Amino acid sequence: MYQLLSYYEVTPPYSIPLRHAFLGVLQCECLETELSKSKMMSKSFESLQKHAINLEIDLQQCQEKIKNDKSFTENLSKEFRKEREQYFEIQDLKAQLQDKGIVIS
Repeated sequence: MYQLLSYYEVTPPYSIPLRHAFLGVLQCECLETELSKSKMMSKSFESLQKHAINLEIDLQQCQEKIKNDKSFTENLSKEFRKEREQYFEIQDLKAQLQDKGIVIS
């Protein structure tokens, strides 16, 4: 392209229109490069958006699991408290019976 421009610069009638055409070609190449970069950026952005959505879904699932685990733990805790209370009641009853002379093992 540069050689072609140099050749036509020697011949005066073609030099100005050819220079404008060459500058137009360069401008088109620059715009084409920018467009290509923009397309790549757009694809990267779309990919990042999809990844972000997947991360949000994973986060929600983890939060749900944590809620479920808490409720499970709370239920276990309630059951443990009930069993502990029952254990102490049984121990109290055993102590009362021992006071009366009756032994339960």
